Amino acid sequence: MALKNDIDAQQVSKALGLWISRVIPGANCTSITNLRIPQASGLSSLTILFDAEWTVDGHRDSHELVVRCVPKKGGVFETCDLSREFQLFRALDGLPDVPVPSPVALEQDDESIIGAPFFVMDRIAGRVASDDPPYTVEGWVMELTSEERAVLAHNALKALVAVHAVDVDENGLAWLGDEGIAAPSIRSRLVAQKKYLNWVSKGASHPVFERAFEWLEAEVPVETGDIVISWGDARLGNLIIAEDLKVAAIIDWEMAGLGAREVDLGWWLLVQRFHSSAIGVDLPDGFLSEEETITLYKELSGYTPRNLDYYITFAALRLSIIMVRLGHMMIEHELLPPDAPMLYNNPVLQTLSDLLGMGPLEGSSQYFVGNR
Repeated sequence: MALKNDIDAQQVSKALGLWISRVIPGANCTSITNLRIPQASGLSSLTILFDAEWTVDGHRDSHELVVRCVPKKGGVFETCDLSREFQLFRALDGLPDVPVPSPVALEQDDESIIGAPFFVMDRIAGRVASDDPPYTVEGWVMELTSEERAVLAHNALKALVAVHAVDVDENGLAWLGDEGIAAPSIRSRLVAQKKYLNWVSKGASHPVFERAFEWLEAEVPVETGDIVISWGDARLGNLIIAEDLKVAAIIDWEMAGLGAREVDLGWWLLVQRFHSSAIGVDLPDGFLSEEETITLYKELSGYTPRNLDYYITFAALRLSIIMVRLGHMMIEHELLPPDAPMLYNNPVLQTLSDLLGMGPLEGSSQYFVGNR
């Protein structure tokens, strides 16, 4: 969900062509066309789509590519290390059950090209379930039959199970757990979330956040399950879906780390609540209920999820903090007034308050849909 973009397409096309000729071995006569910035691109990084042609050893090839670029004016997170996502794509590229866009090249030093660090990857054909408007309300997902949505839901969860099945050691991915917000330990993640909240809220406090940290710190489960790749933003909207409703690619790994399977599964279930009951709509026919999701996850993985109430609450805390940041960003871009209720009254914080037994928040709830 992009806010405002100020990229000069002609200038960036020229700079990208020169850059590709420099970083792709043997590439000559590079041509960049059809460069565009989708308004649905992410907040944590800017997305640019373009087509390219270049000649290597006398053979000219065409490529459909994507740039992921660090936001120039600050994004969802205090820091944006695209090299982590690029390295992860390199490790996962080619694994049959975990399709990711093939990484092409990473640029961390020369900001004259786009104005910030970036990397380029292959563009994958397919459709993505929308956040704005929510895919549970309108769009191509709602145009499917209930039977087709059931196939989509099954394939989507199968992709999450496949991510968790990747052998961390065999694929050299132990480094993914090197940061607090991505650490295997839930206690380390809670410490990191406190720091993140302090940054996004500019030191302001709120009783729901205070109670959430108090409860989550007191109720940390004994973590005896597998430590797996934690996708970080595991949800339907981060899957590129092919025409046959299979998963063509798994995208948006900027929150990736290591952790219990339940970290991703809790987020998966929480985001589905966010797009249904939290905004006052029914889950469309064909989608899996929470109970069905848990059952299917167990069948596909052979693992029985535990303590999901805890991990759903942890997910609600994480997403509520992100909502504070999104609210500040929208205010800074003059998409919302300075006193916008979205900061501390939105569907996710309402859900978190309910999970903690604190009851409904007073006043009107607001979030990004319809406000861009």
